[in-house]
Amino acid sequence: MTAGALAGSVLVLGGAATASSASDVVLYACAHKTTGDMRLVDDTEACKTTETKVSWNQAGPQGPAGPQGLQGEKGEPGQDGKDGKNGAPGQDGKDGAPGQDGKDGEDGAPGQDGKSACEIWNKGACSAGDEADFLKWLKGQGSGGAPTLTSRMASQFISGNSASVSCAAGETVTGGGYKINSSRTVTGSYMSGNGWRVELASDGEGNGLVYAICTKIS
Repeated sequence: MTAGALAGSVLVLGGAATASSASDVVLYACAHKTTGDMRLVDDTEACKTTETKVSWNQAGPQGPAGPQGLQGEKGEPGQDGKDGKNGAPGQDGKDGAPGQDGKDGEDGAPGQDGKSACEIWNKGACSAGDEADFLKWLKGQGSGGAPTLTSRMASQFISGNSASVSCAAGETVTGGGYKINSSRTVTGSYMSGNGWRVELASDGEGNGLVYAICTKIS
């Protein structure tokens, strides 16, 4: 290659090197001034006095874009990714506002009046004369001497919303009541026949018992 041809090549290639990217490789050579022969050297190596140092880019100018290639085959589905870690638990919600107080229940029916000792002794209503006889009996002036009064408590478990308990034959109910082991509302507690009855509202669960005080005169 002549020096003139070499110089032309350097100009053209130098223009290509100017347009190339920074990653392109630059080649260096020493060209003989007379013969045009070249030898590759490092970029730091000095040429002889009979040579001229030239350089050019290895890549040529960018050519026109080629036609679009055919679409490749569809790839296989990728594997499912691993499950993510569980998120941290959320904070507890705030307590709701207290509900309004419920309305008071209706008053229960009045209980029946208890029987007096004279009525128990007489097994019925007492007149003024009966009361006088009863007082004499209590003082030991009766034919049978002073009477003996004995009392006991008869009870029955509550099942459902009501329960009753009765005194035995020869006994007279003189009182009664109930014991509830829950907050259920009692709607009635009263003497019923020769016994006692209690009634509850359907406002909860729990049980208890109803009892009657049974008195006997002997």
